[in-house]
Amino acid sequence: MTDDPLVSIIIPAYNYARFLPFAVDSALNQSYSNVEVIVVNDGSKDETHEIAQSYGDRIRYIHQENQGLSAARNSGIRAANGEYLVFLDADDILALNMVEQSQDTLRELGPDFAVVAHLPDLINQEGVLIDKSWGFPKGDTEVTFLDLLIQNRFPTIVLVLKRALDEVGDFDPDLKASEDRDMWIRIARKFRIYRLSNPLSSVRRHGTNMSSDGVRQSDAIKQVHQKARQRGDLKGRKSIYWLKIASFFQFQKAMMTGHTTPINA
Repeated sequence: MTDDPLVSIIIPAYNYARFLPFAVDSALNQSYSNVEVIVVNDGSKDETHEIAQSYGDRIRYIHQENQGLSAARNSGIRAANGEYLVFLDADDILALNMVEQSQDTLRELGPDFAVVAHLPDLINQEGVLIDKSWGFPKGDTEVTFLDLLIQNRFPTIVLVLKRALDEVGDFDPDLKASEDRDMWIRIARKFRIYRLSNPLSSVRRHGTNMSSDGVRQSDAIKQVHQKARQRGDLKGRKSIYWLKIASFFQFQKAMMTGHTTPINA
């Protein structure tokens, strides 16, 4: 019997049957043994159902009509029994020590911290390494609320304290992208976030990623900023930072919607 807290690994899946086994296997084979794996089939039209069913009782399986990534993650959260959660997209892969190292880090950091992220490797459709950390700043570091508001570069795969999500609420189903960034911004208003520099996952690029749609990404980032403004996240003298946030947003938008070099953006 282990004293380690249960970690729920939530895998939302939509038409990624060809990648799903790699994601599920990486979750099931973690060096940290006390995990449950939850696959949420968000109305896929491919063989996702059959592949998920083939794992039997090794995973927990949820099937729902297509409602989008946020809704699929929220279904996984509601089904989770874990004290901690990991969100893993169905086309990505966890390093086998991801949960163990993230848990060790969170334990060392103390109770003020609720999220541990890490720098992922970038792989192609066949799983071959393209780049390590792909443009993220190097080094282990705390990531602040203001960092998340200004810059869009934050890892998508994290370990998070479930109690923090219970406190700030669900992923926003109205967001068609950047829903994870919106969540970390809301959490960062109440808890602290840390990012490790060593790669503990691999993020796959295959041409049909949601993040490849620059217009949708830009529109969603704008919505995230609007939500933060409406909450009054930066008040008084700190409101000057909205100028910096707006300026950096225009740069990001230029990069995501056609300009391939920073100097052109």
